[in-house]
Parts: sequence; structure tokens; C-alpha cells
Amino acid sequence: MINLSSKPVIIAGGLNYKNVKDAILHTHPAGVDVHTGIEDSNGRKDFTLTNLFIKETIEAFESMKEN
Repeated sequence: MINLSSKPVIIAGGLNYKNVKDAILHTHPAGVDVHTGIEDSNGRKDFTLTNLFIKETIEAFESMKEN
């Protein structure tokens, strides 16, 4: 059984570039939120991790449009 929200949903918590695409394709959210999933070992935002996250996110949302 699939439960659909009548309100837009934003997914957050534990997201990173390795799992964001799958999370989007399974939940069909209005958006995503990321914080620690793009940080380096010093707790600073990492340019490469951020770009990978954005790339995977865009690919997932584009894929949703096609279906």
C-alpha cells in the first residue's frame, strides 16, 4: 500500500551523495535537506561532496519527471 501526503514533503536526515538518489526515487519528495552528509572530517562543508550530492539529486528529480 502506498501512502501519499496531500502536502509537499521534504526529506532530511542521513542523506549523502550515496543515498539521496534512491531516497528521492522511493519517496518522490518536493525537496531534500542535507547538512552533515556534505561535511568533511573537520565538520566543514566539502566542495566535492556538495557537488556529488547536487549531481545525484538533479539526476533523481529529472528521472522523476520522465516517469
